[in-house]
Amino acid sequence: MYDLFSQLAKFITMFFTSGFASFDLTMLFYIIPAAIMGGFVGAKVSQAISSKRVSQIFEAVILLV
Repeated sequence: MYDLFSQLAKFITMFFTSGFASFDLTMLFYIIPAAIMGGFVGAKVSQAISSKRVSQIFEAVILLV
């Protein structure tokens, strides 16, 4: 939860100081829908398998990233 507020504070600070003109935001059109779809798919998968298996998959993905 702390990380959420930290990122939100940074976002607000950037908005009011330098703005977002120096960033290429075109990827957001792909990232946002992918994140939403990933949330729905992840919720369905986590309902279908055990919590132990969810933890194993999470740990494997973290290692890959």
